[in-house]
Amino acid sequence: MTHLNTNSSTVNVNYSLRTIPGEVSDIFTILCLNTVGEIIGLFGIVANIINIRIFLKQGFRESINITFMALAITDLGALLTLQMANILVNPWSLTASLDYSPLEVVALLSFYPHNYFLRVSGLITAFAAFERCLGVVFPLKVKYIINRKRILMGIFCICIIASPNVFIPFYCSYLDWKVVPMFNISYFGIVYREDVRRDFDFSFAYFYTDFFLPNLTLFLLITNNLIMAVQLTAHASWRREVAGKRESLSNQISRKEKKIVQMLTKLSLIFIVCLIPQSAILTAVTFVKGFGLGGPYFDVAWLCYCVSFLLESVHSSVNIFVFYRMSSRYRNIFQMLFSSHSSIYIKRVTV
Repeated sequence: MTHLNTNSSTVNVNYSLRTIPGEVSDIFTILCLNTVGEIIGLFGIVANIINIRIFLKQGFRESINITFMALAITDLGALLTLQMANILVNPWSLTASLDYSPLEVVALLSFYPHNYFLRVSGLITAFAAFERCLGVVFPLKVKYIINRKRILMGIFCICIIASPNVFIPFYCSYLDWKVVPMFNISYFGIVYREDVRRDFDFSFAYFYTDFFLPNLTLFLLITNNLIMAVQLTAHASWRREVAGKRESLSNQISRKEKKIVQMLTKLSLIFIVCLIPQSAILTAVTFVKGFGLGGPYFDVAWLCYCVSFLLESVHSSVNIFVFYRMSSRYRNIFQMLFSSHSSIYIKRVTV
């Protein structure tokens, strides 16, 4: 998720600064977060649990299963953390006089962890695309370049690279009671540590986590998929030229490899389509502070956030359809898993 720039001294957003009618904002919040987003999120949680179970059954002899397993775990984490926001952030809690700031509490406990899982998920998808890109460009050398140990090391490095999404906010701030002397009230919200240079620390954090990482991920995905598309087209042209002749093993790309490439291309396309709105709004927030919480254009940014959250839920939930359609082994285990459960249920009912 998005960093909402919770540098606000009040409990709730200043609605007097609205440029969009409150009813429109409420409709977007209820639709994108509290209803459709909640339903998609619950489905995605179940779907990713199924993915994890199936990949465990498949085993990890094939290195790509390690990547898909990590992808399912991070998607599950992204959905679980976003569900908290879907429950707590609604028009009633945002306008009610509460003893806590919903956006500040949710930002620290939900949005920052969600953003971390989302960044890891995107980088893992880019890493998998890069792995298959090597397989297409260097079909005979890829087994020596990419192995299970290096994939595990790559995923570990990705987790470290994305860690500022949670490390910086949790190091620089915490939840506690704070006083607003102007209104003579106290409420539960984000408190910043005294030794934190907020202008420097958070400016760097927002630039790295909200601008650099999202755009780097999109760049890597687009670049790797373009290279794979060009190489596969070149291989197809070569096969047409030597039609009727036996292909040498050194120039063949296995049908299985092509299936994996197609699968990763679809996963990459889903990520790009669903995350472009988030990348756009985060870039805007990075350079235009008025889109931050309490800013004059925050209500415009909030509508974009709502749509972005919904698309993020879609991205983390639909991979099961790609796996089921593109992988016969996944499909067989899926059918065996549910046929065995249904037979057990029938036996219990008939006994």
